[in-house]
Amino acid sequence: MNRRRFIQLAGASATSLSLDRLIAAEERPPIDASASMSNMTWRKSPDFLDQALSGGQVVGLGEAHWYPGLIRYQHELVCAPELAGRLTDLVLECGNRRHQALLDAYLDGAEAFDGAPIDEQRLLAIRLDSLSFPAWMSPSHGQLFARLRATNLARPAGERIRVHLAEPAFDWGDLAGEDDWWAINRQRDEAFFRYLEARFTPAGGRGVVVLCGARHLLKGDGGDAGPGMPREPLGRLMAHHQPGRLLSIWPSTSGDESEVAALVGRPPDRWPAIASVADRPQSAGRVLPPPFDDVGEVAPSRHVDACLYAGPQQRSMQCDPVIGRGEWPERLRARAHVLPARLREAVSRLLESLG
Repeated sequence: MNRRRFIQLAGASATSLSLDRLIAAEERPPIDASASMSNMTWRKSPDFLDQALSGGQVVGLGEAHWYPGLIRYQHELVCAPELAGRLTDLVLECGNRRHQALLDAYLDGAEAFDGAPIDEQRLLAIRLDSLSFPAWMSPSHGQLFARLRATNLARPAGERIRVHLAEPAFDWGDLAGEDDWWAINRQRDEAFFRYLEARFTPAGGRGVVVLCGARHLLKGDGGDAGPGMPREPLGRLMAHHQPGRLLSIWPSTSGDESEVAALVGRPPDRWPAIASVADRPQSAGRVLPPPFDDVGEVAPSRHVDACLYAGPQQRSMQCDPVIGRGEWPERLRARAHVLPARLREAVSRLLESLG
């Protein structure tokens, strides 16, 4: 596929979290307790988002793939009743825009679209036709659209959530090999930025939540955002072109409270909660909470604005059983040859787990 054509498809795109890094389990280095965030003030997550959205900010809600508890909570958060009428636009990484009209119909309560029923197998195309579909094969992502639909149908029209699939439309049949996959992947952050720039201008005053991989929200210059990531991820593009507009929220995936205590001084009294990192001492050592704590020994506030703690988390790599009920396993195996080797192995393992 022509790289420039990919960017032009919609003036935008979503981002892909560093799947190579996520799919491989990592050993974490020892916690550096000197990098304490004890001065952080924790706030209830809906309150934190409400204030940011009321100011017209782009709120980047960073996701860590294969942490089901964290993912489920983030999905609950964007549907929180406290944000009704405030959070009216949600931009997702996990979807190919070829299926935007299908998703719109489903979220509006339609039972059929384009002459055919909207069933669970048809809905799978939204996330499994995405460039980074291995990350969206989890059961947690399988529940997102149903949750959004139920939320919308329970609200008046003016308070419903408009969901944007920011990855430009493309066809897997146009990808001849791994080079084509990488060519598109390296362009996605710029395309994602262009989507936001075109539809959510600062002058418009509309706040929007972007749910995407956490590494794409890193704003600081210098350093490597991770394997397969562009030199200018979405966070840096926002910082350069619309400084101060993006509020980047980093997810903590710490497995126990003692680890969180070393990172943030203490866990919040009531979680889930979000805290600003602005007051964190500019010391060396562990910079950001797991799972991505290797972005360089600089002040966290150079990279992100806040940290989300949703309680102790555990990584679990399981495949959504719905995927195994139709023709999708064959489709995914047929396109695996264009994926990087580690992603091919991950897809194989996930599909084998279905039996």
